[in-house]
Amino acid sequence: MPHTHPVVHFEILGKDQKLLEEFYKGVFHWEIDPVMEGYSLVKPGSGIGGASAPWGKAAGM
Repeated sequence: MPHTHPVVHFEILGKDQKLLEEFYKGVFHWEIDPVMEGYSLVKPGSGIGGASAPWGKAAGM
């Protein structure tokens, strides 16, 4: 059965954005680039891209 709604973006949220980004860079060697205060784009190297943000900033939480 074909997937009609593929995942195209992900967001990782946490209380400490800097610590969160350092963890993912260190473990997975992701490239993470800030695009505005409190929001960074994540480029994992393969697969879909995403973003990181402090909890409460993304999606109006």
